[in-house]
Amino acid sequence: MWITSRQTNRRTHQTFLAVALCVIGLFVFVSGCDQPRKTITPAPESEVSNTNTQVDNGVNLLLGNRQTYDKWLEEQRGKIVLIDFWATWCAPCVQHFPDSVAWYHKYRDQGFTILTVSMNEPQEKDVVHAFLQRQNAVMDNLLTEYGAGGTFVEAFEIPGEIPYYLLIDENGGIRYRFSGEPEGMKDCEGLDRIPDRIEELLRNLSTGNPTTTN
Repeated sequence: MWITSRQTNRRTHQTFLAVALCVIGLFVFVSGCDQPRKTITPAPESEVSNTNTQVDNGVNLLLGNRQTYDKWLEEQRGKIVLIDFWATWCAPCVQHFPDSVAWYHKYRDQGFTILTVSMNEPQEKDVVHAFLQRQNAVMDNLLTEYGAGGTFVEAFEIPGEIPYYLLIDENGGIRYRFSGEPEGMKDCEGLDRIPDRIEELLRNLSTGNPTTTN
């Protein structure tokens, strides 16, 4: 009888503990439901609107066409402007792109600015934007609706070869043209001449000498 009573008491004690644990667990569960849950929201991917400007980490990517280009140029009157026509799939363009970034930082406080114009397809905007970020291209950059091909070339009145550069004076006139392969191109110089020509126009700008548009 002593053994039986002891076993009975043990079962009773175990049952009591089980019930107590259930009650405690239920209380914690109910209390937890009243607490606000922490929601982790994934960071949104970079998006460039088809009609707006993408500004991210100082990189300014415009989306547009020749009218966008002309409006931008008009806003730069009084400055010396370098236009850099390029594309991410163009190896020489990628090779020389850091030069444009360096010229922008070197001369921008002297009345100089740059617009890069990409020949990439419009749907490649994320690729273009990522490249510009890696290059720290904080100057203005344009991705057009034309993509690569004859429409782009006709819209901007340039040869089909890129990289290709235009140096524009403070009055909005094209003063110099540059190409990686200038042989056979009318009034076109090699890329090595770009810094000298920039400094030439900036000297004219600082001294107030009138410029003669080609």
